[in-house]
Amino acid sequence: MALHYRRHLASFLLWTLPAAVPFFTYTLVVQHSLIPLYLRLPLERYPALAGAAMHLFSPSRGLLIFTPVFLFSVAG
Repeated sequence: MALHYRRHLASFLLWTLPAAVPFFTYTLVVQHSLIPLYLRLPLERYPALAGAAMHLFSPSRGLLIFTPVFLFSVAG
């Protein structure tokens, strides 16, 4: 956005304020930091393959659990 649509950047940032202000207020009050905990955890905690498996097969957020048709699209 900042590189290709420079003249629209200010309006874009103003439209994000209604979502950003409550989010950062909540994280500041609850976690005493502006950066959420899931962004502060080290990335080495989960190896790449375990993380990919977690996102693909997890019952709560797995891509293959909610859209098994994806397997056929890969085969095609």
